[in-house]
Amino acid sequence: MATGCAELKIPLEHSEAVLNHISGTQGGIAGTYHLYRYAKEKRVALQRWADRVEAICGGIPLFGPQKSELA
Repeated sequence: MATGCAELKIPLEHSEAVLNHISGTQGGIAGTYHLYRYAKEKRVALQRWADRVEAICGGIPLFGPQKSELA
């Protein structure tokens, strides 16, 4: 998924948050003070990923809210 997110130009810190990775700027002492959890950004990243998977599957909706519901 990380590679797919990179292909979709999803910022690294957002895909890392989706994957619950703690590294780079989120690791060590910085992670102690940097508490923002990227909830909105994760939602957008996951929707873009779902749209990509849907496109691969021939446009068959998989599950969850439709794009129009997220606007």
